[in-house]
Amino acid sequence: MIEILRQYLMNRLGTDVDNLEIVLDSFKPIEVKRNEIILRQGDVCRNVYFVASGCLQVYVYDAEMNETTRDLVIENNWCSELISFGSGKPASENIRALEASQLIAIEGHLANPEKDIIGPGFDLVGNNDTLRTNCQLWYSSTPNR
Repeated sequence: MIEILRQYLMNRLGTDVDNLEIVLDSFKPIEVKRNEIILRQGDVCRNVYFVASGCLQVYVYDAEMNETTRDLVIENNWCSELISFGSGKPASENIRALEASQLIAIEGHLANPEKDIIGPGFDLVGNNDTLRTNCQLWYSSTPNR
């Protein structure tokens, strides 16, 4: 699964990328089942996910418990609840797998620039403009939809 992320990054950043192996070693593969909840509203988001295969739904419940989908995240895109991930505050959104999915996750503490795991200047260039973090995992604002 990590090879999918490696290829994704090399396609966007080129083959001569400093710290690529260190970055890839910071990610862990996760397999989730259909309808598995990855993040519940009110919990703290601790990961950023790259969707290697499958589909995730980002959704919220209103006061009357009506569900509203904010985003569907498909293969080769990133997913997280950024405000919670960056601040450590409770998430205002839910994330669930709409089908069996293979994800590649990095935990917030590994992406912390003060710990220098990722290294200065390393940008993961993505195509999902809903995902931006403040921990040197900045994704470009160029949508491909």
